[in-house]
Amino acid sequence: MPGQDCDDSQPERIDSRIWRPGALLTDAGSVAGLRGLGLIASLGFSLLLARDTGGQGAGTYFISVTLVLITAVIARLGSDSALVRLISGHRHNGVLVVATARAAIRFTTVLSVAATGGLLLLAPLLSDELFQDSTITTPLRIVSLAIPPTALTSVFGRCLIGAHRVLVGVAIEGAALPIAQLILYVTLLRRWGVSGAATSLVVANMLVLGVGIAVWARSTATHDRPAKNQVLEAKRLLIQASLPLLGSNLIRTVLAYTGTLVLGVFSTSSAAGVYAICARIARVGVLPLSSLNTAVAPRLAAFHADHATTELRDITRRALTASAVLATCVNVPLIAAAPLLLRTFGGEFAGATATLRILLVASAIDMATGPVAMFLQMTERERALLHVSMLTFVTQVAIAAALTPVFDANGPASAEVISQLLFNALVMILVVRYFRDANAGSPDVHRS
Repeated sequence: MPGQDCDDSQPERIDSRIWRPGALLTDAGSVAGLRGLGLIASLGFSLLLARDTGGQGAGTYFISVTLVLITAVIARLGSDSALVRLISGHRHNGVLVVATARAAIRFTTVLSVAATGGLLLLAPLLSDELFQDSTITTPLRIVSLAIPPTALTSVFGRCLIGAHRVLVGVAIEGAALPIAQLILYVTLLRRWGVSGAATSLVVANMLVLGVGIAVWARSTATHDRPAKNQVLEAKRLLIQASLPLLGSNLIRTVLAYTGTLVLGVFSTSSAAGVYAICARIARVGVLPLSSLNTAVAPRLAAFHADHATTELRDITRRALTASAVLATCVNVPLIAAAPLLLRTFGGEFAGATATLRILLVASAIDMATGPVAMFLQMTERERALLHVSMLTFVTQVAIAAALTPVFDANGPASAEVISQLLFNALVMILVVRYFRDANAGSPDVHRS
């Protein structure tokens, strides 16, 4: 259960806990509380950065961070969801749990260090040629040092979530980092502006990574150490499961920051900064979904692995119902309060009300369809999800590139609404097809 070690002596208690109908909403509420703290800290940091450096400085910082987040996904080989699924599926076998985690840590370390070196070398070229803003070079070089701790922190967080220590994993991955960054920026690094903000990200990631390593070591202290061949086999299985997810996770990450990147390329860093602030505020609209996804993921994986189709259908229905209700309750007030929210960031941001409202509509669409994308990841439908993600990616980028020169920031925001409608409609069709095949007794439903 969340908050407890997943050892070999407790399988019945773990299984009965995730089967309980009220447990999903209880865990989702707890996760939302933790993520809410992280989001408040993130918005507080964004508010200070925007007031200290304006749209230009915020754009420089967020463009740099966007490139780092995309690179970190590549360094993990998109293993986030695969780790949750595999570790949850191996939850009764401590040796396999440790072997899987160790395999992920090893290849993530190697790839993230290589990615850091590459981004350090390419920073001037990306700044001058792609974004045509040389002020991006220094903060980009600084935040590139955050790639290894960012990637590894996510690995440890996902391992803990897969081991049904959901709250601990979320606290490390979703709450501790933004809180640590805010404290560092306010107390030590604010005087250095954008470079100070970039440094606060690097140091915060390193501190949180240290906590993640200590918590995971303590959680698995009673497990037997895996043999070398077991780690190699776990690495093979993990990479096999991760590679299809790499494409979809990478595309979804790029889609989340398409507006910032498109405006950085086709407009100015200042426009990208204003858009990035709107996007951060709009994340409040999908906070319940990210919390629900975190709570439901290990359950979906466990029910799928146990061929428990009835329970899988029930938990999916409950999650969809909760998501639809929360989408309205959260996003409608935010849409109404958009002008007030933006004025708190400064006069430069007050004119972006329409952009923020469009992004909140996109958040409501994403929220209303619930954890359907997570469902496909946890039920071994990675390739189908990849195909949908590729189609959505091409659609959003094409629309954003076409609309940005005419509508400025409203262009990529409108493109996000269209892509969310397309993505969630197609994914919902795939979920319905899964249960149709399950009812028909198709052998492909529980393929391994």
